[in-house]
Amino acid sequence: MRQRMSAFCRTFRLLAISALGLTTSVCFATEGPARLVGRFPGDDLKIANGWKLYDNFKYEYHICYPYKLLKSQGEPDAGDGQEFIARDGGKLVVFGSFNVEEQTLSQIVESYTADLVKRGHVTYRVMRSDWAVISGDDGRDRFFYSKTIKRSDEIAIFQLTYPKGQASRYKAITARLTRCFAHIHVEGR
Repeated sequence: MRQRMSAFCRTFRLLAISALGLTTSVCFATEGPARLVGRFPGDDLKIANGWKLYDNFKYEYHICYPYKLLKSQGEPDAGDGQEFIARDGGKLVVFGSFNVEEQTLSQIVESYTADLVKRGHVTYRVMRSDWAVISGDDGRDRFFYSKTIKRSDEIAIFQLTYPKGQASRYKAITARLTRCFAHIHVEGR
């Protein structure tokens, strides 16, 4: 897998010169870990028609998002993630954290999804050694989908909520978000 990923990165390496005159090199993938070298926060990369890549260097993860639908609200001062909001009521929240309490993946998922399932119910749940997915409805008018990925002491989570009436629209979006959400390695850290 690592050799295939390395070949993928070499094939699709993007080289650019930043405004400061420094050469930057970016490798991104739709699945699995990637390596980022020298990119600057706040510079979301367009990766496909209608999609951009949001990188979080602090917690070393990235996610793609449909930028024409979900509008970035900017990173908070803490630099842990970002919120994206759609006019139709859809909302994507992505954030990272250090696992300072050394929780298991199951404990992390329960802690961060408690508000999503408070009144609703879970219709799908999958747990693996380094990632988990939970989805369902909030008991009112919204569906939710949450994916958590864990790497040593870092966790990253995305939570997508959207109106039940928009389910067909968000089905493909959810699938793509899930595939492109990954931990990355920021060289020099």
